[in-house]
Amino acid sequence: MGPRRPRVPVMKMNLAEQPRRSGAPAAIAGGTPADNAAVTTAVLRGEAGARRDIILANAAAALVAADIADDWRAGVELAKRAIDTGAAYEKLEALRAHTKAAQA
Repeated sequence: MGPRRPRVPVMKMNLAEQPRRSGAPAAIAGGTPADNAAVTTAVLRGEAGARRDIILANAAAALVAADIADDWRAGVELAKRAIDTGAAYEKLEALRAHTKAAQA
């Protein structure tokens, strides 16, 4: 087993309350599964704004947790590159095609 990485500090927050505290609930509040899928698709196709920022933050955290990125900033940069090059959208479309094929 390799050297242990330092523990990542955990921020505790009530996610249900967070949009109201940020002053921008409409910009980042979730919705129905269909609404959330539309937001994800729009961001992965290049839409900028608060929703993209939230997606980048979540992706960065996942990349750090998976030991793909060394830290949060590196994770954000990897996520930006994946979105900006279209690679993230291509993966989403591949997942959709695989899911449809599996349901057929």
